[in-house]
Amino acid sequence: MRWKRLERSSQKIDVTGPDFTLPLDAGLVFNIIHGTFGEDGELQEILDRKGIPYTGEDAEGSRKAFDKIATKAAFDSAGVPTSAWHTVGRGELPRLDYPFVVKAPRQGSSVGVHIVRSAADLPPALDDCFLYGDHVLVEAFFADAN
Repeated sequence: MRWKRLERSSQKIDVTGPDFTLPLDAGLVFNIIHGTFGEDGELQEILDRKGIPYTGEDAEGSRKAFDKIATKAAFDSAGVPTSAWHTVGRGELPRLDYPFVVKAPRQGSSVGVHIVRSAADLPPALDDCFLYGDHVLVEAFFADAN
């Protein structure tokens, strides 16, 4: 089989939100945005509406993968072992023994993530997580054995 090399140019686009423009002849978007907007399905949905193909997962898959609670539920339903977990809403307390981790479910990998080692650590951790939504993921903490 012979491959024909297409002479196309590449152009970097600095996407800072939903009001970005692409060249009219854009053939493919190589998505390298990390965190919200780039991984949470929003960018993918915009590109789908514009009919422009892109690298990575589609909008729905991106939303599910980016949402830590939805991901844990999907793992559970597929029988994939994960750490013990549950969610708490405002005014509720975690049911796991210390230490545990609280996470804002729909933020980047380290935004709104706190290791809670004692009761004194809990209020500021929850306050921070609730800045990002009404539910927080609580899961067992595993320390590195080394």
